[in-house]
Amino acid sequence: GLVVVAASNEADVEALASAVADWSGRDRGGYLISLQRRSRSHGDIAGAFVSQRTIAGTDKDFAAAIRRAAQESPDILLVTGLQAEQSLQAAVLAAAGGRLVIAGVVAPTTVEALRMMAGSDSHVRRAMAASFRAAIGYRSLRRLGGGRTLIQDVVLASGSISGLIESGDFSGFGRTQNDVAAKMKSVDE
Repeated sequence: GLVVVAASNEADVEALASAVADWSGRDRGGYLISLQRRSRSHGDIAGAFVSQRTIAGTDKDFAAAIRRAAQESPDILLVTGLQAEQSLQAAVLAAAGGRLVIAGVVAPTTVEALRMMAGSDSHVRRAMAASFRAAIGYRSLRRLGGGRTLIQDVVLASGSISGLIESGDFSGFGRTQNDVAAKMKSVDE
């Protein structure tokens, strides 16, 4: 399945994605491959054998590294530093192989991260709709009276969400997120 992690900067994306990978490693165990653009330790991810790799080069090189990692059949594939369409699509297609892919994307909201990952290719959107499990994100905002507060943004897999992803109707996410029965939160909420 595909879990998308979104935050407003790369450091926050890496921290949140690493936390999700740690939780998944404790739950699933197995072999985890971590691909990233900059050299940074994800710390100890419990319950999993971790192969951490820093990929330099172009987006084409990063997409090729994602495809090669997926061919190794890891239980969990953690990918941060996704920037352009080729690597975003490679991460989506890697999830179609039945493994858990945790994809970290710098975006202001989870819906925007999903829009970036889905791209314009209907084949990729179809694969994403089939493998999507959840999208989570957060932003730290200043409070009017001082201090900061965390704003969470959650999208969970459902039939209606899968349909919206496949059709590319990302404006429909707001209506679905605001449906109390769906148990999702939008940034506006």
